[in-house]
Amino acid sequence: APRNDAHTITEGRFAYVPTKTNAWAESPITNSYGLLRAPWNNDPSPYLTRHDYIDGVFNNLKPRGCDGFAKCMTFATWSGVATCLNTDAHGHIHELIGGS
Repeated sequence: APRNDAHTITEGRFAYVPTKTNAWAESPITNSYGLLRAPWNNDPSPYLTRHDYIDGVFNNLKPRGCDGFAKCMTFATWSGVATCLNTDAHGHIHELIGGS
């Protein structure tokens, strides 16, 4: 995670990638600062941010390998496969990369 108070990426390809501001004018889904983010993501920074803590706890998760996706393919119904992919295989990556 970036080591600045705003957790803004300041180097490389993703340095200072802007987040849409005043998004109230274009979307019903914004955070309380008017940024085009999930309503529960109350990050005030107008840039892409990353953090390595979740609710004050260091995130030391590792990415799922092929085993996570292979497990999902063992379900007998599409509903089972989709639920597994959205949680076990895919959902975990959001915590891992520090964004939503």
